[in-house]
Amino acid sequence: MANIWPLGGINSIRILETKLKSHLNSRVILGIRPEHIVDSSMRKDKCISKPRMISIDVVEPIGNEIFVYLSEGSNNFCMRVPSDHVYKPGQTIQIGLVEENMYFFDPTNETRLA
Repeated sequence: MANIWPLGGINSIRILETKLKSHLNSRVILGIRPEHIVDSSMRKDKCISKPRMISIDVVEPIGNEIFVYLSEGSNNFCMRVPSDHVYKPGQTIQIGLVEENMYFFDPTNETRLA
């Protein structure tokens, strides 16, 4: 299941200009899978959103991968990374979202917008 979190500053994400042109002044919900939330220091390509600083709450090693649970204010979500990455609870990292894997929903009826 995708992680879903409301966007605060929607103008900070480039993809919104094309995918959600008619919803720029509306509240939307962003859905994204854990493997599409990335540590921006590890991935410097153009297909990730503008990086945001975020706090790590829990690090859960699961064999060949690690689930990193993050929070920003009241929003909580999960990032999935390879097991060779080292993270610690309390650490602050800069994350980005893989733009081509973002999904947007209407918060009133959860209809997919893009």
